[in-house]
Amino acid sequence: MVSNFIVQALAGEPLTIYGDGSQTRSLCFVDDEIAGLLALLDSDLAGPVNIGNPDERTISEIAAVVLKVTGSASHVVHRRSRPTTPPDGARTSRSPASGLAGRRAWTSSPGSSRLRHTSAH
Repeated sequence: MVSNFIVQALAGEPLTIYGDGSQTRSLCFVDDEIAGLLALLDSDLAGPVNIGNPDERTISEIAAVVLKVTGSASHVVHRRSRPTTPPDGARTSRSPASGLAGRRAWTSSPGSSRLRHTSAH
C-alpha cells in the first residue's frame, strides 16, 4: 500500500484508497524490522515475540503523510473496499519487543526521513 501510494504520488496520479480510509495499519520500515530481529537474537527473550510498530495509523493518515513527504499535488480517491482487506482489530502485542534496541516507528513524525528515503528510490 505505501509503495503504491508513493508511485501514484510521484506520478501525479490520485492515491487510491479502498474503502473509507478509516481502516488501520501498523507499518514498520524494513531497516527497523531487521534491527529489531538482530536485537532479538542478542537478547534473552524467549518464546514468540512480535517485532513491529505498535503505532496504528488509518489508511487516510498514511496517504496524507505520503502526499506531504513527496510534495505531490495529487489527491485521494476512494474505491469500493476489496474483500481481501485485512480486518481491523487483528492486533498483536509487541510489548515483549518494546525494549529492544533500534526499534522505531516507521513514521515517528509526519514528513519522516525514513519515508522520504523510501520515496527517493
